[in-house]
Order: sequence, then C-alpha cells, then structure tokens
Amino acid sequence: MTQCRYSSLIGFVVVLCFFFCFAFFAELANAFPCFDTGNTWRAFGYAFPSQYPAFTFNTIELFKTAIEVGDLQRVNHMIGTFRELLINSQNRPRQHNRNSEHWLHLAARNGQWEVCALILNTIRSPFYYRWVKQMTTVALRHCPPGLLYYYLNGANRSLEETPLHLAAKHGFPRVVAILIIYPQCLSVRNKSGQLPADINAYYTRIEPGNIADRITISELLRCNYYVPLMRTEITMEMPTVGEPFAREDLTSVVLQHHRLSPPRFIKAYAGPMSHCQALAFHGQWSYAQQLSVHYPKTSHTGAQGPVTDTDQEISATIRLTAMNPGSFGLTRPYNAMERIGRYLSRHHNVQWVEYWMFLRMGFDLNTRFGLQLLERYLATRRNRISQDSIEPRYAIGANLDEPENISAMVALFTTDLDSRNYPCICMWRAAMFEAHGTAMFQETVAMDML
Repeated sequence: MTQCRYSSLIGFVVVLCFFFCFAFFAELANAFPCFDTGNTWRAFGYAFPSQYPAFTFNTIELFKTAIEVGDLQRVNHMIGTFRELLINSQNRPRQHNRNSEHWLHLAARNGQWEVCALILNTIRSPFYYRWVKQMTTVALRHCPPGLLYYYLNGANRSLEETPLHLAAKHGFPRVVAILIIYPQCLSVRNKSGQLPADINAYYTRIEPGNIADRITISELLRCNYYVPLMRTEITMEMPTVGEPFAREDLTSVVLQHHRLSPPRFIKAYAGPMSHCQALAFHGQWSYAQQLSVHYPKTSHTGAQGPVTDTDQEISATIRLTAMNPGSFGLTRPYNAMERIGRYLSRHHNVQWVEYWMFLRMGFDLNTRFGLQLLERYLATRRNRISQDSIEPRYAIGANLDEPENISAMVALFTTDLDSRNYPCICMWRAAMFEAHGTAMFQETVAMDML
C-alpha cells in the first residue's frame, strides 16, 4: 500500500514538472516568435557556442531596422557575422514575424532593391552555404535548389502575397526588376485571386500621382520570357537555341527532348523580356551566320593585320574567324554560341546568365557578383595547392587547358580589373596569357543584321 502511494506521488511530481517545462517553452516561443521550434536552441547558440555567436531577439530587431532603412553595409556585416540568419535548419528562409514573412518580404515592402539583390546573391553563393553549414570538404556545395524558390515565391500567411506582390503594391519598379531576373520567380495569385499585375493596375487607378513608376512596373511584369541555350553533357554535339519560354514553363523546357537523344540542360539564357523581344532575340541568335566573331590576323612572327573579306567568307560557315586554326578547332566552337548570346544580350540590354560547372551555378561573370565568386574560387584553390605542386595555383579546374578557363577568359577579356580588388583573377589572367598568348582571346563582333 505504501509503495503504491509513493508511486502515485512520484507520478504526480513528474506530471507537474512536465507542465511547468511546457509552460516555460510556450512563453519563450511567444516572446520570440521569429524563431521556429527546430531552430530555437541553435539560434541562441546553445548547441554550438564555439561556432555561432549570440543570436538573440535584439539581433533580429537590428537586422530588421537595417533592412528597412537600407543600410547595406550593416546588412552585409550581419549576414557575414551570424550564421543561419538567412537560412534555418530546414534549409528554408528564416521568418521574422508571425505572418510567415522572411527578409525578402521586408526589403520588397520598403523598396530596398539593393538589399534584395544582396540577399538573393548571398543565398545563391555556394561559399555562403558552405560557411553556414560548416562544410570542411574541398568540393563546393551549391545551395538547395528549393531555397531560392521559397525566397522568391514564399507567401505570407494573412494575404498569401509574395515579395513580387509587395513590390507591385507599393510601387517599387527597381525591386520588381531585381525579382523578375530569376525565372524561378513566378507570377502567382494571392488570397484574393490577384496577380502582381492586377495589384499594380488597381493602385494605378487609386494613386494617379505615381503613374510613371506604375507604368514601368506594368512593362516589367510583361517581361516573362527567356531565350535559352541548350547543351548536352556530350560536348561534341552542337548546342541549340531553344524556343522562348515563360517563367511558368521552366520545368518543361528541360524535359523536352527525344527519348533516343541525350538529355539537354540550359547552359545559358537571356531575359527577361517581352514575347516580341524574345522572338526577335531567338531569331538573331538562331541564325548566327549573320554574326561573325573576328580575330586579328597573327603571322608566325607575331605581327597582327586586319581581317580581309576572304576571311569573312571563310567564317560564314563556322561563324568565327580564326587566324590560328590549329589551336582554334578544339576550344573556340565549344563556347561560340555563348559568346554570340552574350553580345546580343548587351545589345538588347537584357540580363545574361551562364551556367559555370566549376561553381555549379549560373550567373553573369562580368558583374560584380560574378567577379567576386571567381576571385573567391581562385583564392580557395591557391590556399589549397602548395607552391611545390605540379598543378597550377591559379586555374579553373585541374589545369589551364580546361575549357572553362578559355570560356571565362573570353568573357573577361575586355573587362578592366583592379588588382587590389581582384588579385587572384589578375594572376590567373597573366597565367592564361603566358600559356596561350593574347592573340587567342582578342575578338570583336560584327552584327550585320543589327
């Protein structure tokens, strides 16, 4: 009898302790609604105190304030200081309020287009994901493919509005332009059944004083088409310019291939643009025989001369004029269509995105973001390879003869680089000039039809 009484007492004490613990954690969750249950301990630094700095409610408030006022320097500093500030443990965007909104919602609502670009570029960087997850392997890891999708298309709980809805509602054309660069940014309906274009049209009627920005947003939201360049894993096959596709049809583009042919992937794309612009761009890129990429004539003594009419006739079939066919045959046709597409994008003033295998992501190498990624990659390789190694310290891939070295060198040949900001890229360019010579990379593009 006594033993049964003690057992009942112990059970009562256990239930009481469980009740107080549950109440404590419920109160903690209410005090800090920005943290989800799976991230609470990691966010506060209890799990990894030596790796994660103090992650408190004050940190979230400071970060929110920096985004709202557009303090780009502080936002960049806090992203590089506090791990998992942008990504939670489930590889999803971190939410900062009870309305299930993440940081891109906040930046879009306040019109901070530079902060939007910084956040999107950061989560796309394999270096950032490797730093957040504390990966020690040499191979670079790309961010989960769903992370960018959830950042661009994540809807809040109350009105089911995405960052694109908020940018269109509050009339920020620069934010809209940043978001629609990505084909993953979809034009979906909110809780009331409105598309971003519908919201923009509604506020155009009730806010006539902001008509210029509203017209710009309307034109941007019609830019839903991209022109892809399709390649196969077998580099001997010639690439093809795909039909213009809308952002909603991105998945079907990759799946459209004959069952007996090797699967294709999007090597590069240009856009966004309107449907008429996409058709014109596709026609110019497809019929690239009217475009010629000319190289200066180089004799055996190294003297250069002008390109003659005969050389232009020879280039009509391969669309390229090479004064050194021996070294040209295996390296130049590999990226000929990419170069033509890059120049067409500059002419049409549209975004150019090219997939680079060495970083496993797509970006424009001529932008500041692309140069920073390449600089970081080369610096990592330099620190990994010793000076006594046979492998070159500055190279993309195993050696300087890898095809992506040639492609990247052609893309950056006319780009002015500061050796103080990009020392590793400058060293790599010098090594490429020494290995292949400068005449191999000099090129001009004659667009006869433009």
